[in-house]
Amino acid sequence: MKLQDIDWPQFGLEDDVRPALRTLVQAGRPAVLVTLFAADGGSPRGVGTQMLFGEDQVTGYLSGGCVEADVALHAEAVMSDGEPRRLIYGRGGPADVRLPCGGRIEALVEAIPAGDPAARRLLQLAEARIPALWVTDGRVHACLAPGEDAEGLPAELRAAVRLAAQGGVCGTQAQPFVMFRRFDPRSRLIVLGADPPALAMTALGAQMGFETALVRPKGPRTPPPLDGVRYLRSGPAEALAEIGLDPFTCVAAATHDMELDEAALAAALRSDAGYVGVLGSKRRLAERLARLGALGFTQAEIGRLHAPIGLPLAGKSPWEIAVSVLGEIVQALRTVEEVRGWPVAGSSGGGLHAVVLAAGQGARFGGAKLLEPWRGAPLLHGALAAAFAAPVRTVTVVTGAHGEAVAASARAFAAARPEGPGLRLVHAADHAKGISASLKQAVRSLPEGAAGMLLFLGDMPGVPSGVLQPLADALASGALAAAPRHGGERGHPVAISSALFAQLMALDGDRGAAKVLAGLGERLALIETADEGVLYDVDTPQDLTRAPPAGVLERQIV
Repeated sequence: MKLQDIDWPQFGLEDDVRPALRTLVQAGRPAVLVTLFAADGGSPRGVGTQMLFGEDQVTGYLSGGCVEADVALHAEAVMSDGEPRRLIYGRGGPADVRLPCGGRIEALVEAIPAGDPAARRLLQLAEARIPALWVTDGRVHACLAPGEDAEGLPAELRAAVRLAAQGGVCGTQAQPFVMFRRFDPRSRLIVLGADPPALAMTALGAQMGFETALVRPKGPRTPPPLDGVRYLRSGPAEALAEIGLDPFTCVAAATHDMELDEAALAAALRSDAGYVGVLGSKRRLAERLARLGALGFTQAEIGRLHAPIGLPLAGKSPWEIAVSVLGEIVQALRTVEEVRGWPVAGSSGGGLHAVVLAAGQGARFGGAKLLEPWRGAPLLHGALAAAFAAPVRTVTVVTGAHGEAVAASARAFAAARPEGPGLRLVHAADHAKGISASLKQAVRSLPEGAAGMLLFLGDMPGVPSGVLQPLADALASGALAAAPRHGGERGHPVAISSALFAQLMALDGDRGAAKVLAGLGERLALIETADEGVLYDVDTPQDLTRAPPAGVLERQIV
């Protein structure tokens, strides 16, 4: 296929290759998948961007300019001989193919044979709205569902699964080369309302590729004149329940009716919805929030609400409002997408696993305190140093506020310690509900069969290594939980048996494991220590500058 002969590159308007792949698979035809796996400089497209080629069709684009025409030639060659190609454009690439941004990109071109089982699995998971993980070395590929056992895969593909646990949409290992690409369910947008801004939001969402629904309680039987939009006339709670709310679903309430909006928010704020917003004026925002509080919503739950909805673009027309709302939604989804780690199960399941809670806003500190310097490195690295020194199989970092930056900092720490336990990143989309939300997300993400966890707090950088093995030994000896104690005060980290996981999952609000530990009596083992690092936390900027606790373990954390 000669792309240079196509006057208008409409093939690049579709960003998800799965619909095109479904067409080819159903027709029993082969395909070629191209994945951008590295980008340096001013690349207009992010890592994970894809193109799909059939014998007479193409979907997606990588960069613009003349890149796609050259990629098409390589795709044709792969379609013919089945041999993968790794392409470079920009610095180090062919001189006659230039990037308009002046950067450098690398892409993998791999064959998808007719009847390919991994491709069929990818489409089955998409239909069921289940995330999927594509792992490949270019010649051999597989597709997994979350937590699915990867032990039957070749060693290289198992390495890609472990790499995916660190987070991100796409990543590679250089030697031997292997790549993962995560596919989330199609983003879903639910708009409640009927006025022009609501119609504009709905229409724009559908044009952008969202699975879009418009809810107008007791509205006309005739559906709105919008292509690709599902229409529901039921009440907000019934409509949202019928559609279903998951982390990839966004809810925009724009009815201009306080009671209808509240009914929608009541269902959405306590769900797994990835985004919840309400249209309205700043003048009435305080009244709206007070009404939610009167209905029993906690401050953490109310904190999930985007209100007034949309980015501050100063737009007034229906389409300008729609652009601001969809812009905010995309921003929220992309932030979570970049830090979400793949849940790994299988051989890493048994034994103890470390969990580092790093989801807080840092309100008392005034910002992203975990990224502030402490002893020459980010504060978070102090907690990670202790977690990586623990007798555990994996270290899971739970992100929330400042998620992408915190995840990047954790990855940088782990990259310098390849001999340590594996790093896993998970994102608590509902972190604003309080520490219980982060804790429950951690428990959900632990490998199946985990015997327990060592729970660290990201703002406690001074945990001494001497307490870690005794805590693990206490669980092995039959304690349900164990914690260090200094001067009569219980500190961190806390070792928690899997027998208590169900109680942790029942917590709510800004309450952590302390409530569960309080009822254990003698089943809580206390490990005495002279090192007050088990009590040292950072809440304010002044805590960073005060003298470190006496006896805190000296360790290299940079």
